[in-house]
Amino acid sequence: MSRSLTRKAQVAFEFVVLVAIMFGALIVFTSFVRDNFAEVQTDTDYFKLKDLALSVKSELSLAIALEDGYQRAFFVPFTVDGLEYNITRENGFLLFASGNAEYSVNVPPYNGTLQKGNNMISKTDGVVEVNT
Repeated sequence: MSRSLTRKAQVAFEFVVLVAIMFGALIVFTSFVRDNFAEVQTDTDYFKLKDLALSVKSELSLAIALEDGYQRAFFVPFTVDGLEYNITRENGFLLFASGNAEYSVNVPPYNGTLQKGNNMISKTDGVVEVNT
């Protein structure tokens, strides 16, 4: 075997090993980025739900603080930046939940049902009513 042929075979082998190492590093990097992206997406969803929940709480708190006769229409979006979510009321809390995240907020007492879309809030005889 000639020295030139041995040298070419060694270079080819080193190239294949280098490509295999780089491919392995790419797989590890891609896996790391994918895991972190999922975590960032969950955090983003949480903060979207938090903003919405605090906005609804603000509407209810405002109605509690104001005098009888207060009436206002407000809108709760069907999705938050494309994020589907559910609203559940339980024991003085509103729970805003999506597939990846949830946020609950303590709300003042009110009668009625909060819904996605248009809502009407009013205060009569010291009682806050939503969509009644």
